[in-house]
Amino acid sequence: MGSARRILVIGPEDELAPELEDALERSDLDRVLTRYEPDFRRALLALRRFRPDLILLPLGARRQFDHFLREIARLAPGVRLAAVVGAPGATDVIRAARSGIDEFLERPLRASDIVRIVLRSPGASRPAAAGGTIACVASNKGGVGRTTVAVDLACRLARAHADRVLLVDASPQVGGCALALDLQDASTVADALREEDRLDPVMLRELATPHACGLRVLGSPRESGAPEIDGDALFRLLTVARRAFDCVVVDTSPLLDPVSLAVLDVSDLVYVVTNATRPGVLGVERYLRTLDRLGIGSETVRIVLNRSHPPFQGELTARAVAETLGRPVAHEIPFDARQYTGINLGEPVALGSALEAGIEWVRARPPEPPRPTEPASDLGDVYLLASESGRIESADSARLPAEDVPEEET
Repeated sequence: MGSARRILVIGPEDELAPELEDALERSDLDRVLTRYEPDFRRALLALRRFRPDLILLPLGARRQFDHFLREIARLAPGVRLAAVVGAPGATDVIRAARSGIDEFLERPLRASDIVRIVLRSPGASRPAAAGGTIACVASNKGGVGRTTVAVDLACRLARAHADRVLLVDASPQVGGCALALDLQDASTVADALREEDRLDPVMLRELATPHACGLRVLGSPRESGAPEIDGDALFRLLTVARRAFDCVVVDTSPLLDPVSLAVLDVSDLVYVVTNATRPGVLGVERYLRTLDRLGIGSETVRIVLNRSHPPFQGELTARAVAETLGRPVAHEIPFDARQYTGINLGEPVALGSALEAGIEWVRARPPEPPRPTEPASDLGDVYLLASESGRIESADSARLPAEDVPEEET
């Protein structure tokens, strides 16, 4: 018995599922798996795990449609595409042909048409093309050091892997990544989106502002409000960034708005930053429950306990934080007063272990079993970025320089 055929359907499940499932039931096809996604963005996210042989899609809005097809050609060049339409007109046929779609399915769907297209699709989808790792640094409130952690992490990675790391400030109203790096005229996310129709990896690399540490930066829009930025546009930008850089670090807004949701959707890793106060940790616990409901599971989330203030009476331990959240503290960053000097001077300071493993590739290296009482805090930890393509490996050159490691108290 051959492997199951997989069909990815883009569009309202309540509209298409009855027709498709009825057509499949009346056909003589065995072992057909179906998956429904409401829009192109969700379909791209599903593509990596579901590995479809056939994609049924509507002829959607031109910009989103064309971007989706470009990503399909890169991620799954062997997949077959079929447009689902009422009755294809000449314009639809021409547009689909130019986009590489050579099949149409007229509604209501018929079993014979489904069988014909499924049997013509490849028996097994080709592996997805490799791309860089996207990691976002998130929190449910301001003042916990989210931006400081994002900037520090990006700089640390860039020092070990120059010109292969991009920092994106996706907080339109209150972003501060460029200022933390003393980049007064950095290119912004808005600048990149203005070139969206022709933006490719080469243009994005040229557009991003270089920093002395080897990092490339797209700052927060300078104009207040940035009305042209929306979740879908940022999602498309980050998929291009994944192709241009081995690692993309994204600083987010505390708000769960469409922009932040787009970042969370596309990220391979989500570093959730909290402080050591009870209200802060309880807020993170609710935030994590929300992420679970959004389908952003614990396999991609890492808890970062950032001690951004001097020790104080009643400060929560890493064990207490882990017990409250019901998951381990993956990384603990000790207080270091130099971080404030660094922010004011635009010269980021390495903050302790600052996410000991750097950017992990979770599919290649599953997380260790939870150990709530042993958060990472070794200042000599190696940063590594293990992308699916294997382009970045662990390196001794990524270790903290000796001058960055404070002497132990005697």
